[in-house]
Amino acid sequence: MLRPALGNLAPATDVVARVAKGFVSLGLSILALYVPDAPLDPIVAQRCARDFWKREERMLKARILVNRRAEHLVTGNGSNLSIMELEKRLQAIHERLDGIGTDEIGREPDVKRLHALFTELHQFCQDIVGQNRVEELVAFIEASSSGARQREATFQGSVHGFLQRLETTYSDLSDIATPFAQAVELIRFGIRILLEAGDFDDQLPECVSAMLACPPAMAFPSLRTIDLEGVARRITSTTTRVDLLVHSLRLAAQDRAAGLFGKSHLAVITERYDQLLRL
Repeated sequence: MLRPALGNLAPATDVVARVAKGFVSLGLSILALYVPDAPLDPIVAQRCARDFWKREERMLKARILVNRRAEHLVTGNGSNLSIMELEKRLQAIHERLDGIGTDEIGREPDVKRLHALFTELHQFCQDIVGQNRVEELVAFIEASSSGARQREATFQGSVHGFLQRLETTYSDLSDIATPFAQAVELIRFGIRILLEAGDFDDQLPECVSAMLACPPAMAFPSLRTIDLEGVARRITSTTTRVDLLVHSLRLAAQDRAAGLFGKSHLAVITERYDQLLRL
């Protein structure tokens, strides 16, 4: 899934669009790997494994104690080959328990809540962020079709509403919902950047650097070969602080219309005004 989007990222005029599609593909790949076919609580698997090896540990300790007492009564010694073998097995169990770790999440398994969450996740994947649907939206945007901006705004609004629902309704299952939400945010980010790719190529020299400075993107060596300084010099020569302010206001207005306006927009606009006043 990632290879088509990231296999050919040489410097080009559509570099921002290519990187944006890379983020979309990365989010889709994470969802494909993360969302199981059936509800599965990782806490249950962890606790079952830990409980099993704890029982094995108690049984081995009891066997070692019995063998030591028997050896002491018969020979007066505290150990023999059988005891040494049991101690090796006990050490192996300790290593397994260390690998499992402790339960730091602090919640009890709830089958009914888990089924409800996964039902919503699967439905959302099928209706909104399914691979076919996202790829169709990407193709629609790339074709510069009429209505692309409206479809993108509808997509962003649907994703925004669902992520808010996850945060409020399933806050007790945040250990499961948060990785899902982060993968969806990658798709959401890539779709928005793809929609604005043409404007970014001409107006925002820092956007390419910011996108490629993201750890997931920098994991791919091919992305680090892009001449960011050259792109920035080319764009900066035709860009003014007024352009950046106007562009930030336009994006904020679009997000407000889609119900996505937040404090981050105010911070960006304030920064642009400060830059303009320092001229």
